[in-house]
Amino acid sequence: MKEKIGRYVLDAPLKADHSGFSRWGFGQCQGRGYFIKEFLSPVYPEDEEKIGPERAARMKVLCGTYERKQQQLYQKINQCSDGNLLRIHEFFRYGSKYYISTRKICALTMEEVLAAPWQDRLRLCRSLAHSLNCLHQAGLVCGDVKLDNILFHRTGAGTVAAKMTDFDNCFQESSPPEDSEEVAADLVYMAPETYLMMAGKETGLNRKLDVFAMGLVFHQLLTGRLPGFDTGEYEYPFQCVLSGKSLLLGKEIKDELYVMLSGMLQADPEKRLDMAEAFRLLGGKAAAPVPGSAPVKKDAVGFMPAGDL
Repeated sequence: MKEKIGRYVLDAPLKADHSGFSRWGFGQCQGRGYFIKEFLSPVYPEDEEKIGPERAARMKVLCGTYERKQQQLYQKINQCSDGNLLRIHEFFRYGSKYYISTRKICALTMEEVLAAPWQDRLRLCRSLAHSLNCLHQAGLVCGDVKLDNILFHRTGAGTVAAKMTDFDNCFQESSPPEDSEEVAADLVYMAPETYLMMAGKETGLNRKLDVFAMGLVFHQLLTGRLPGFDTGEYEYPFQCVLSGKSLLLGKEIKDELYVMLSGMLQADPEKRLDMAEAFRLLGGKAAAPVPGSAPVKKDAVGFMPAGDL
C-alpha cells in the first residue's frame, strides 16, 4: 500500500533534499498530480508527555509563529503571481511535520529548452523578468533565483513557458535576514552582497540580489552557459565582480541585451538595474499588476492543521 500524507497518496517515498532541510516527492489527490515538500523544521510536539509540558508549550509557540509567517508569505506570493510564479496549492501540517504542495509540472530538460529558437528563449527571459518584477513590486525578495528553481514546460499551444518555484528563502524586503545563518544561497548564483554578509561585513540585502542571480540565468538561457571569467583565479561569478572585474558576456549578447545584462551583473547593488528596467529592455510593454490586485483563485494556499486532513 502506498504511503499517504494527509489527502495525498505518494507516488514513491519522499527523497531527501541536498540542503538537508527538507524532503520532497510527488503524489496524487483527487486525480491530479502534485509536488509535495516536507520541512524538517520546526517540528510540532505530538507527544507532550514524552517531551514535557514546558518544552511542548515552547515548541507550540514557535510552530504558531512559523505557521502565521509562512501562510502570510505564501498568500502574498499567490496574489502577486502573474501565472508564472508557481502557486502554492496548500500549506499544511500532518502529524508533527509541515508541508506545502504545488501542481505537478512536466518539466523539460535544459537541452530541450536550449534547442528552442532564439526568439522563444528571449520570450522566456521576458516572462521571467515580469514574474520576478511582480514579486518585487509586492515587497518580496525570492532569495534563491537559479536555473534549478525554474520549471520549463510546454504549453498546450506547443510553446515553451517558464514557472519560478521554490520560495523557501523568500523574505519581505522590509524585514531582510540579519543573520548569515538565515541565508541559504547557491554559490554559483550568489550576489556579491550576500557573500559579504556571510563573511561578516555590514551590508543589507534587498531585491537587487535577485537581479544579479537572474542576470546569470538569462545568460544561460540565451547562450547555454554562464558568463565567462578567469576560472583559474575565481571559482564563482561573485568573486570575479568583487575583484573589480566584469564578467565576460557571450558574443550573442548585443545592443540592449548587452546593456541589460551588464547592468544586472554589477558588483554594487546600488548600480544594478531593477527588474522593471530589465523587462523593458527585453521588449516588455505591459505594466506589472498592482501588488495584491490579483484575484485569489480556488487553489490559493490555505493552512490546514492535521485534524482537517
